[in-house]
Amino acid sequence: MVYVRVKMSVVRNKVKEAWAIYQSKVMAWDKSCVEKVGGKYIGYWYTEYGDNGEITFLVRYPDLNAREEMAKIFWESGDEKVRQGIEEWLTYVPKANVKVLKSLPGSPLE
Repeated sequence: MVYVRVKMSVVRNKVKEAWAIYQSKVMAWDKSCVEKVGGKYIGYWYTEYGDNGEITFLVRYPDLNAREEMAKIFWESGDEKVRQGIEEWLTYVPKANVKVLKSLPGSPLE
């Protein structure tokens, strides 16, 4: 198992607005892509401190190949409504930091 943490910068005071766009226009598509490759969302978090807010996703995949396959499905498929939702979402989260995490022995998420 690998965990992928995606931390996205959001303009301050726009986190809730950005999240509403994601929930209503992108979330179902994103989740279906993750599940198609055997992945699962672990959670979503946000902060609104400093100059920017952040939205963070944590997703579990069987391996990195599954993550790469999910990205391919996400970016190359979907209908026009999904594409427009993604484009709108990206106006709120123009920058993302992606890290691949592996559990240490004894971790509850092993």
